[in-house]
Amino acid sequence: MVAPVRPSAQPLGRWLIIALYTLGFFGVLPSALVRLGQRVDRELGWPELPPLRGPFGAALSLAGSALLLRAAWELWQRGQGLPISHLPPQNLVASGPFRRLRHPIYVGYSLALAGVGLLASSLGIACVATGLLVVAWTGYARCIEEPQLLRRFGADYRRYAQSTVLLPIPARLSASGGQVLAAVWRGLRPPVAWLARQTVLFRIGSTLWVGYGALLAVGAGVGSLLAIGLLSRSLSPRALVEYLLGLSLAMLVGGRLAWLGYEQRAFRQRPRETLKRVGFVSFGAYAAMFGYVAVWSRLHASQLNAGWLLDRTMAAALVCSGFGRLGCLTYGCCYGRVWQHGICYVGAEAKVIRELGSAGTEPRVPTQLLSAALAFGTALGMLASLGAGGSPGFASALGALCYALGRFHLEDLREELRLVSGRLTRGQLLSMVIAGLALAWLAVSPSVHAAVARPALGFEWAELGRHAALPLVAAIPVFLVCGYHRRSVGSW
Repeated sequence: MVAPVRPSAQPLGRWLIIALYTLGFFGVLPSALVRLGQRVDRELGWPELPPLRGPFGAALSLAGSALLLRAAWELWQRGQGLPISHLPPQNLVASGPFRRLRHPIYVGYSLALAGVGLLASSLGIACVATGLLVVAWTGYARCIEEPQLLRRFGADYRRYAQSTVLLPIPARLSASGGQVLAAVWRGLRPPVAWLARQTVLFRIGSTLWVGYGALLAVGAGVGSLLAIGLLSRSLSPRALVEYLLGLSLAMLVGGRLAWLGYEQRAFRQRPRETLKRVGFVSFGAYAAMFGYVAVWSRLHASQLNAGWLLDRTMAAALVCSGFGRLGCLTYGCCYGRVWQHGICYVGAEAKVIRELGSAGTEPRVPTQLLSAALAFGTALGMLASLGAGGSPGFASALGALCYALGRFHLEDLREELRLVSGRLTRGQLLSMVIAGLALAWLAVSPSVHAAVARPALGFEWAELGRHAALPLVAAIPVFLVCGYHRRSVGSW
């Protein structure tokens, strides 16, 4: 067998690929990540690191760079290729750093970035930017690279993956963490399984009212309460009522239109029957939220800033989304892959059973619960960011980046249609776009300087009583639209 020709003897197009990859991986990406970390330091007013950061940063950066270069050399020498998806190694490499780490290039890159953060006395670079980088590349490696390697090298790669680790975490620490998570899940599993069985709340004649609508309505009410406290200082009572009611309706319509986009083929073939089916997509609701905020702030430009309004609106919307995801758990939609320790659906009304039949009763990953935790956690992080002050729009961009990276991982756990040669779900593709846009905005937009005063996050508790009826008014249409089914679950 003739050995593959190395890239040095390939046509000009291959050199162009190498040049673009090098520019992106060693130019654009690190610049954006460094800028992100610096933004976090400035916006949140984080202090500089202590003097001993220098030696540790230099050692970490050198160690990471050495690991990266050594791993790249192994791919070149042993694998007869490069760490580039368009010019992959021809042979499976299990020598050098690859003996213990499946992705030593990414690990070295992350260590080098953390070292740069220490050298620059930046907590934002060393912790936030590096942490988000690790979340991003682990998702990319697990969902894109490793399935490709498995297809190319088959059982050899499977055996190799079983003998190596994704991250350089001590085995004892990893095992302890796994035991803690297992114990937590054993305690949570019974109530989560009970909630998953609450598909139908009650029946009235030929109508059914489902738990999804009730929980989403609760989310709309709680989100409205949060928005009232955050927005009352800058909006008049009338403007506040108009804004929140309009926002609720816009997100309902956006989620519905996005679902129709997902079902466009069925809609073209059977429009009437498709319109009678129940379906919403959360990304469509978020898109409607961004559009509504943009239009509203444009109409009231003299009163408030679009970024300021979006920061508070998005935090409230994520809280609403968290309850909606718990509603998905009761409805049996957005269901996860089969997992022996997962939750089982038993009711015939659950969507997973309606779609998969008896296969839907197998235990599955509670992706809906994980998505709810991600939404609530992102909302809390945004509120903490708002409390520290910063530029209008910063909390939204950072929240969107964190949420999109988390959703990319969670979407991989779903049993969902795969696109791009069967590798990525629609949700993962959308997550990649959102994460890229958020990172770009954080890297290029102006930030608040350290000397600028940082106002405390205001919350008007007194206004909650004044607008006590508003959360109920916002929740009612949500419950009517999302809770109502005609004759059988899944149709209006």
